[in-house]
Parts: sequence; structure tokens; C-alpha cells
Amino acid sequence: MKSSDEKIVEKIVGRIPSTRKKRISIHLIEFGGRVMRRVMRRLMRRVLMKALRRAKSSTPKK
Repeated sequence: MKSSDEKIVEKIVGRIPSTRKKRISIHLIEFGGRVMRRVMRRLMRRVLMKALRRAKSSTPKK
């Protein structure tokens, strides 16, 4: 579970602009733990939808 989640996070972070990425990483370091998970969840909801749409259009479902 964690390894796959981490891969997803890495993909998302790769798509986030560098300025926002820095801000997010700083926030994650500051808060850590539960708050980090909450922030990542909020980020994931927004970014995963875009990422999933792109992935669906570019690659067929397995």
C-alpha cells in the first residue's frame, strides 16, 4: 500500500510547479504526521483527477 501510494505522490509532485512544490514540501516538513496526510489527501483529490484523466486518455485500461 505505502509503496504504491508513495509512487503516486512522486508522480503528482513531479507535475506540480517547482514553486508550489517547495511550498508544499516545507509545509509537509513543518506539520508532518496527520496534517501531512490531510494536506496530501486534499492535494491528491485535486491533482489525481487531472492525472487520472490524462492517464486514461493516454493509456488503455488493464
